[in-house]
Amino acid sequence: ILICGASGSGKTSFSRLLNGISPNYIEGELKGNIRTADLKAGEAKIEEYLPIVGSVFQNPKTQHFAVDTTSELAFPLENIGEDPDSIRKQINEKTDAFQISNLLDRNIFELSGGEKQQIAFVAANMLNPNILILDEVTSNLDQKAINKMTQMVQQLKSKNMTIIIFEHRL
Repeated sequence: ILICGASGSGKTSFSRLLNGISPNYIEGELKGNIRTADLKAGEAKIEEYLPIVGSVFQNPKTQHFAVDTTSELAFPLENIGEDPDSIRKQINEKTDAFQISNLLDRNIFELSGGEKQQIAFVAANMLNPNILILDEVTSNLDQKAINKMTQMVQQLKSKNMTIIIFEHRL
């Protein structure tokens, strides 16, 4: 699904309603109903969204929680109480599947913007969500990084995952 509109038209605000960030953490007045997989915005807790909706934001710096890439990928799994052996196995499976194993055990601050976005993308998929929200994920990337992100999206699309892309340019 593509949501396209000019900068400032409300795309990010809408994406935050779909992933439960608003109005749970970003305050505002919500009128009407928005549901994502039977979760009603303003009523469902953010924890209910986590296994269902993955999100990747325009600026990966705003969503990294760790200093190194492996810890970043482990973070979602640690939060749900997975054991360390299972976490390592799942990290290896995901990084192999998305062909980013070369980014493991690296300092996030030393990665390029495209590499940071790839880590954010895989981290958003660690819990195997049914829905992936991509909010202008290619806006700050060069063509090589855009091509890599496109491949990663196509890989999920081939598995019939619901992907909602918010963009201001086609």
